[in-house]
Amino acid sequence: MKSETPIKHLVASHQGSDSEISLSFRSGAEAEATSATNFSEGDAMHSTSADSKTKFSGRRHASRLPLVVRTVEDVKVLRNNSRAVRRLPAGGVIIAFEGLDEDIAQTLKASSAAYIRSCGCGEGGAFALIAFIGVLVFLTIRIVSRGVSWSDLGLLAGGLLLAVLAGGLGKVIGLTIARLRFKRSCDAVISRMQ
Repeated sequence: MKSETPIKHLVASHQGSDSEISLSFRSGAEAEATSATNFSEGDAMHSTSADSKTKFSGRRHASRLPLVVRTVEDVKVLRNNSRAVRRLPAGGVIIAFEGLDEDIAQTLKASSAAYIRSCGCGEGGAFALIAFIGVLVFLTIRIVSRGVSWSDLGLLAGGLLLAVLAGGLGKVIGLTIARLRFKRSCDAVISRMQ
């Protein structure tokens, strides 16, 4: 006598980050329940600008941000989720906004692209270089006035650590300035259209 085995279906489910997708085989009833659950969650999470009346609490992931800006609501979503904007494609967003001046549209597109590409490395390098030069000047003055001693090696090591920390501080400052420029550009579009 043949035993009937349930038909197995391949089910994909998203686990959290962009690259985590798990595949599993499930029986017919389990697969239908899982795919219905995943479909309903996906619809709620991947809202478009047409659903702009739906309010989401909290921050959005970059995959849930509008890539084409058509309304003031899209600009508000980008402004309120500026940290997630940095994970958008390098070209920035496409501005297809009816009634918006071409200059302001280009400014918004340029500021979003600049914000996405910003990394703060230039500012971090400048801060680290200034800190390192300051340490070298301090050590030179100290050695000239007191002579060479073993404690100068400790000061040099501390100075290198200070330069690295200053580089990190510069990077954070550079990213903050880029985010504030992007928000200011979004604010200009919002105030112009309201």
